[in-house]
Amino acid sequence: MSGQDSGEVLDVRAPLERREDQIASGRARLVKLQLLVAAGRPRVRVAELDVLRDRAARCAAQWRLAGRRLRVALDRAGAPAAAGRELATLDDELQRLAGDAGRVTAAARADLLPAGALSAPMLQNPPSPT
Repeated sequence: MSGQDSGEVLDVRAPLERREDQIASGRARLVKLQLLVAAGRPRVRVAELDVLRDRAARCAAQWRLAGRRLRVALDRAGAPAAAGRELATLDDELQRLAGDAGRVTAAARADLLPAGALSAPMLQNPPSPT
């Protein structure tokens, strides 16, 4: 890496203190970048969870309508009662899945840092890498 992003190149002929300052400055920039990247990942995941939650809710709603129609058709056809119970079980499971997806999404959203939280003191004085 040539240091072009900051315009500063490590001069191995410079005094030791200056080289140490350059290295420390580079480490601090790296920590800031890592914090920004880490803060962005959960936002992407929450957006993906939103899509999953919406899809699960649509599936559950579509199944509820189709399941009712299917139960009526099975009853008219004289199907065993076990078939109706299996449909009811599937409907319950899909409703639970949609509810679980909603709860997981809400919990992930609650865990997000507020927008701009990393632009405050944490980015001005990032923790020192060890």
